[in-house]
Amino acid sequence: ADERVRVHQAIAFVRAHTEADRVYREASSTSGEGALESKRVLHESAATVLQAKKFLSSIEDIELIASLLMCKILLHATSEHILYLTEEGFLKQQEAEEYMHHHIIKQLKKVDERFK
Repeated sequence: ADERVRVHQAIAFVRAHTEADRVYREASSTSGEGALESKRVLHESAATVLQAKKFLSSIEDIELIASLLMCKILLHATSEHILYLTEEGFLKQQEAEEYMHHHIIKQLKKVDERFK
């Protein structure tokens, strides 16, 4: 489980830094003293992202771990959508509970079992 957490953190780190770098590039100065500082910040960020990517590539079952994490994300998103449909009156409370229990919770348990 500890490796799974580190993988999840590294994936989130790479994603967040990639997006932050994009935003920073758009907002940063391209001339003068600001340009030098911008290059330094972007270089440091790229170096830490590279370290995270090296860590991820060193994990033996990275594809499996990433797939299982994606399954959890999708199942949680589905449960959020079920709650929304229930709140909006498109699903009855009982239907939502049945779907959550028979599908979402069972699948989440299966995913968690694979991580052990």
